[in-house]
Amino acid sequence: MTREPEFADYLSCTIDPLRESGASHTMVLLSLLDLVSAVADRTREPERRALLAQHVDALLVAGERSLSHPRDRRTFNEHAEGLRRALTTRSTVG
Repeated sequence: MTREPEFADYLSCTIDPLRESGASHTMVLLSLLDLVSAVADRTREPERRALLAQHVDALLVAGERSLSHPRDRRTFNEHAEGLRRALTTRSTVG
């Protein structure tokens, strides 16, 4: 008997490969933040929002390791930190 994919599975199979292969590209990382943000806008459950926040954390680590230009890192970190705050302070959708 196989189990049905869960929310976490869909997130991981979508975000992880792109994060790993595109970590040195600012626009790839910013686009992944946009993806997480779009999902977050439609996600009310605190457990799912926590999973999204974990992906933001992984993106932050990837950006810190891979983005070589300080301006790129700063821009990315500002976006990621803002999304991280939104995910942890707002658990319901408007």
